Amino acid sequence: MLQEASRREFRRILIGTLILTALMLGVFFILHLCNVISFRVSIAVSALLGAAVAVLNFYGLCLGVQKSTSTDDPKRSKSYLQASYQYRLLFQAAWCIVAIIVSYFNPFAAIIPLLFPRIVILAAQLKNLRAAAQSYPDTEESTEESVNEKEDQSHES
Repeated sequence: MLQEASRREFRRILIGTLILTALMLGVFFILHLCNVISFRVSIAVSALLGAAVAVLNFYGLCLGVQKSTSTDDPKRSKSYLQASYQYRLLFQAAWCIVAIIVSYFNPFAAIIPLLFPRIVILAAQLKNLRAAAQSYPDTEESTEESVNEKEDQSHES
């Protein structure tokens, strides 16, 4: 079971990955309307399975971090995280190989969703940076004001 913070982040990754997968399928459908590709059910299946692999990979990351932080031994914690990383990487690599070898799957639709959790995380980080920047006064203005105040004080003396 995931802790509350991990659950919130997992929910964000799940929803963001599903939204990006839907947008990707929309792009595939537009390409179909332009006679660039043929949109088949296999594209949707490939995309949904790729999204599932991406979300499961992130879930494994959450579990791994949770488990590694529950031990007091730093070496054991590090080795658990490394093993978790190796298994998750192997899982993704196996999916990529299957998506390429099995002719039913569309490799692009199957592999692109693996990038979506990173995009969601990056978008969240940018949103947090923007919010943090808006909550602090502009440093250039405050620096300029403090320099002007010091100059005024020196002229008065």
